[in-house]
Amino acid sequence: MKKLLSVLLVALLIVSFAACGNKDDQTAGNKYGLLEEGVLKVAMEAEYPPMEFKDENGNLTGFDVDMMKAIGEKLGVEIQYVEMEWAGIFMGLTAGNYDAVCSGVSITQARIDEKQMQFSDAYMNNGQYIVVSEGTTNINQPADLAGLKVGVQFQTTADIAAQKYLSDGIQFELISYDSVQQAFLALEGGQVDVVVADATVAIAYVNENNDKFDISNAKLTNEPMAIAVEYGNDELTEALNNALAELAADGTLADLSVKYVDTDLTQDIDMNLVSVE
Repeated sequence: MKKLLSVLLVALLIVSFAACGNKDDQTAGNKYGLLEEGVLKVAMEAEYPPMEFKDENGNLTGFDVDMMKAIGEKLGVEIQYVEMEWAGIFMGLTAGNYDAVCSGVSITQARIDEKQMQFSDAYMNNGQYIVVSEGTTNINQPADLAGLKVGVQFQTTADIAAQKYLSDGIQFELISYDSVQQAFLALEGGQVDVVVADATVAIAYVNENNDKFDISNAKLTNEPMAIAVEYGNDELTEALNNALAELAADGTLADLSVKYVDTDLTQDIDMNLVSVE
């Protein structure tokens, strides 16, 4: 009986070590720290043109979409896009639902200090711009928002910046929308006087609707864009940085910026963070 128990114990140990060996083998080849080897799961909000949006056929497109596809080709991984509402997009990252967020994400000091995410190198200049109706010339500084109706997308850095100016004593009515597209429709319809949005979004909208909108002289923040990954995932961060450097060097980022924003915002990126959180 003792001999039988010894044989069974040895067999169990062999199975146990084999299982551990298989697990190590599964993770050892994952040099990017991905949730699933060979697949980079990237969260995006699909209503943020020109960074990510649906075309007339319902296909996901935009600057970030094309950029991530190019990054996938550089890294030799499949890009799996996960569509998320902006309000919960970072909670999904910390919960481990996907590997990265690439959705017009701004680098801010507050996000760095929270240590819930870390950023790749910046790939595009960005800040919070004030968009006005065409012909408006009296918005030249944040204080000029006093008495106006200000539209933003809920829980974006535009929303955060606007709330900070409110708390500092500039009195205006802040109206939040689920998408930036709704905010611009409100501006066009006269429900708000201005819209605060990322530079890329503001420039694209004004270029496409220059008979309706204009960009004021006031810039609220400087927040370059980057890819967010879970805090501590240095392997993926390094891989993304290497791919971004190659895409900058071969002109891919510049070409995509001209394609979607009508100007190149990928050169001489200003890393002097200016936020009002």
